[in-house]
Amino acid sequence: MMATDGITNPFPGLRSFESNESDRFFGRDLQIQDILSKLKDNRFISVLGTSGSGKSSLVKGGVLPRLSKGKEEDWSIRLMRPENQPLQNLARQLAQMGKLDVPDEDAEEYIMALLMRSRMGLVQVVEEMKLGASDRVLMVVDQFEELFRYRKEERAQKSEDSLSAKFVNLLLEATGQRKVPIYVMLTMRSDFLSDCTDFHGLPEAINDGQYLIPRMTHTELRQVITGPMQQYGYPISNLLVNRLLYDLGSSMDQLPILQHALMRTWDYWRQYEANAEPMGILHYEAIGTMSQALSSHADEAFHELDEEHQRVCKRVFQALTQIGKEGRGIRRPTPLWQLCDIANAKPWEVVAVAEKFRMAGRAFMMPQTGAITQDTMLDISHESLMRVWQRLIDWVEEEYDHVEIYLQLTKAAQQYQENRAGLYRNPELEFALRWRRNQAATEAWGQRYHPGYLLAMEYLELSEREAQRGLQLQEKRRRQRLRLILSSAVLMCCALVVSLVLWLQASKNATEAAKAQQDAEDSQQEAVTALARIEEEKERALSATELAREAERRADSTRILAEQSAGEARLQRIRAIENQTVAEATKLQALALADTALQERNRAQDQQQRAEISERETNRLLTEAQIQVDINQADARATWAFSRVQDYPQQALDSALDAAEVFYQHQSLPLLQRNLLYQTLLIWWQRQHPRYRKSVLGYDVVEIQERANQLLITSANGVGLVRLSPGNADMGRYAPVQGVQGQVGGAHWVTSNQALVWTERGALYRVTPPAYGPLKAEPYPQPVAAPGSFRVMAAHATSLAAFTGQELSLYRYTPDSLQTLGTVPLAVRPETHHVLLQAESGGLRIYVLSRSGELSIWSLPVGTGQAKWEDGFRLDLKGHWPCILAVHPAGRSMALGLDHEISLLDLKSGTVELFSGHKGVITDLAFTQSSRGLQLASTSRDNTVRLWPLYRHSGTLSPYWIEEPLVIKTENHWINTVTFLNNDQLMLIGGTGGLLRWVPTQTRWLTDKLTLLK
Repeated sequence: MMATDGITNPFPGLRSFESNESDRFFGRDLQIQDILSKLKDNRFISVLGTSGSGKSSLVKGGVLPRLSKGKEEDWSIRLMRPENQPLQNLARQLAQMGKLDVPDEDAEEYIMALLMRSRMGLVQVVEEMKLGASDRVLMVVDQFEELFRYRKEERAQKSEDSLSAKFVNLLLEATGQRKVPIYVMLTMRSDFLSDCTDFHGLPEAINDGQYLIPRMTHTELRQVITGPMQQYGYPISNLLVNRLLYDLGSSMDQLPILQHALMRTWDYWRQYEANAEPMGILHYEAIGTMSQALSSHADEAFHELDEEHQRVCKRVFQALTQIGKEGRGIRRPTPLWQLCDIANAKPWEVVAVAEKFRMAGRAFMMPQTGAITQDTMLDISHESLMRVWQRLIDWVEEEYDHVEIYLQLTKAAQQYQENRAGLYRNPELEFALRWRRNQAATEAWGQRYHPGYLLAMEYLELSEREAQRGLQLQEKRRRQRLRLILSSAVLMCCALVVSLVLWLQASKNATEAAKAQQDAEDSQQEAVTALARIEEEKERALSATELAREAERRADSTRILAEQSAGEARLQRIRAIENQTVAEATKLQALALADTALQERNRAQDQQQRAEISERETNRLLTEAQIQVDINQADARATWAFSRVQDYPQQALDSALDAAEVFYQHQSLPLLQRNLLYQTLLIWWQRQHPRYRKSVLGYDVVEIQERANQLLITSANGVGLVRLSPGNADMGRYAPVQGVQGQVGGAHWVTSNQALVWTERGALYRVTPPAYGPLKAEPYPQPVAAPGSFRVMAAHATSLAAFTGQELSLYRYTPDSLQTLGTVPLAVRPETHHVLLQAESGGLRIYVLSRSGELSIWSLPVGTGQAKWEDGFRLDLKGHWPCILAVHPAGRSMALGLDHEISLLDLKSGTVELFSGHKGVITDLAFTQSSRGLQLASTSRDNTVRLWPLYRHSGTLSPYWIEEPLVIKTENHWINTVTFLNNDQLMLIGGTGGLLRWVPTQTRWLTDKLTLLK
């Protein structure tokens, strides 16, 4: 038997055949001939077939290699997929041909500009290649159905303005003409034919050049199995061939499964029995046959991952697949950086997963080889994986369920935004919250299914807060009612008890007083009876004289006794009076207790008043809650407006202005919404005001200076002037300055109508803009210096700083010549030093920064002629040179741009604070003072300018971290410079490609202007 060491597996597995594998591609000879014949009569060929029928392999492994071997015509073949950027991919393939008279590094950008310019862009590009008479260009668009998914993700109407429509139009126009030999061949799943009707002219072109892949015969399928083995001299048993044909059946969508099973069988045979016997059924059954081989193989890769990487693996495969309409599986090629955002994973985690599934002998993920970078498009190798791998089937169904819940949430949020529905309530709220906890969806995940992710999450959070607030309010009201009831009950009980006690005490005292009075009356009655007896005895004494003495003695005794009784009666009467006095006192005490009860009742009334006050406080809280609800609703409107301003600009404007009205009415503009609201209004404003942007003849804008409604613009091609309309800053025509000899080094307004221009070699020119006519520069006298040693390094107002050979000299501009002000005793070089000038009371302040990080500050009082050293700092520039400098208007702080970071230096304390937000190199910095306080503007090559709010804490200037900076984006331009106009209400930016644009910097200004326009 033949040894197999060092030999590559002859079967590609799940992926398609490539052009360099044509020697192992068998069974399609007739189909290859049919397509080549069709290509002679049609410049637009569409190869159609079901998923798994071998469309890509037929074209890449069969048609293209056969076409390249032709001798009559010289074919330049470019192969591409639409993916998520069809136009960029087309431009990249054309640039790689290397046939344009354009530098390689600029070719792709140049081609992209031509493609975007018109429908004939592809024709113009190929026309500039100056092809020979026998040259032909064939653009092969594999997996053309990806364009339909991209079309949906554009969220655009069916118009020719979308990028997908531009791509189709470029192909159709290129194949519809006959002047330039351009041919197009695409592969597409036949179940996507109905989607072609979204593009004008595409159905007709497909009908004219359609090739529907026919069903392979039994003989052709046998060649597919045995051909690669025979090509390399490997033996295979007839029993295995027959078994494979039986398992394959009549299904045309099983060819990738067949190739994978053959690849796995060959690996197993090679590892264990390559030198013993032909590849046979036992080897085939050992890998699980066609029914289980792929699923088992994919599970094998999955189980080699740890738990965290398995989580990432699940999210990655869910992101790379999708269930489309009618339940069909769709591949979704996605760049690495976006997969990281979707899966909430680190790049190395996603790369580790991809390496497991694309390693040699697996081929489940693409690309099959090469390093994976941030922009690498990852994809599953074939849709068959979605049909056969059971784990992936479950994942896709789970993802489908999550998407359904998310779309329902976004729909509810949008209806709420439009005042057509309310907030979520249970059980829908609890169900949505459980989904948020379990899914942990990222913004990148949500945006790919619906652009309203932020609106949906804000809506869900608002629903949750409102539900919690409702529960808290109900509980608070219940407790308040309970406290009020308990307080009233306690007060009533206390008053009742006190009244009862007082009544009992008064009754007791009254009873005792009545008894005492009755005893006194009884004693008085006994005294009266005794007196009557005395009188009777007196009468008896008169009648009986003989008994007079005895009677007299008895009378005296009786009288004494009567007097004693009368005394006791008087004593009883006194006691009765005392008892009556006690009763009166008791009565008074009862009245006092009654008064106490009255006071308690008053206290109860006070409690009731307090309860009423509490109710008013509750109403106040309810009012504040309603205000918060209004703010939250405005918050949601602002978020929706930002997400839909591209699709529905007028509705987005109305929603944004309504939100702004609420924010400003309640004087509460949330920090999160300040940027979103600003971006929404800015996008709409720029759409409606194209005159506020300008192109400086396509040259990169380096610096902009404004004086008296005139813009002095330094570009890569020289200096020019743009006049502004007073009051509205409309920009007029760009007028270049003529007469400057040499490369311009810079320009500066020295008076309100005079500018000074200098070249890299030190020549000076003066420019005085005329009212009419061309701008001409006139030579201006240069100070005496060694030839070529005079170099302007900085300018401010009428002052200049220049290198004059060894030292830094300072000058003042006069109409006739530069007047020397003095020198800085410091050795400087233009290549190794930056210089900034700033006016101060009585002179100039000079800042000099060296490449080594030495910052020295000098002052030059008027008339002294010699600058004096004031202060110095040692800075860590982190190896970045040159860097960007800007000084605080009051000279208290300095900002430095170091690559993509900003260093904020306090010139008094020496403290340094680093912060970043740009993804590209910082190109300019500028301080500005507006209604929002002090801000720092930074421009960058990441196509953005950022306005950072600053605040002073403990005397030190720092970024205001609570508030995000305002971010202004451009389409495809690096931003090189920024300046401010109209009391810092407007910002003017310049950049690559002649970008010149001014934008408002204040949300309130935009709101007022757009409200008036509306």
